Amino acid sequence: MNFSVIASFTVALETVELFEESLAKLAAKTQQEPGCIEYEVHKNSEIDGSYFIVEKYLTYEDYVAHRESSHILEFKAAVGNSFIQPPVVLRGSKAW
Repeated sequence: MNFSVIASFTVALETVELFEESLAKLAAKTQQEPGCIEYEVHKNSEIDGSYFIVEKYLTYEDYVAHRESSHILEFKAAVGNSFIQPPVVLRGSKAW
């Protein structure tokens, strides 16, 4: 069964360029991962500096492998100080 994630981030406006560059690199690498079905980055049209990602993996294990990948760790190190509030991450499997 597929495993899905929606992650929402709000970053300080002065870090938007760094955040977008880092997120673009992360997305490109993640889209190549085994088990990644979908990894879409969206800008929130209502809040400047706010983004969300829609992710879908073949299995929960594929998601775990993503979370442990070198590119996600590099992303966190690059943008960890950019957030003005903690990221919100929703995880789950298809309900029906």
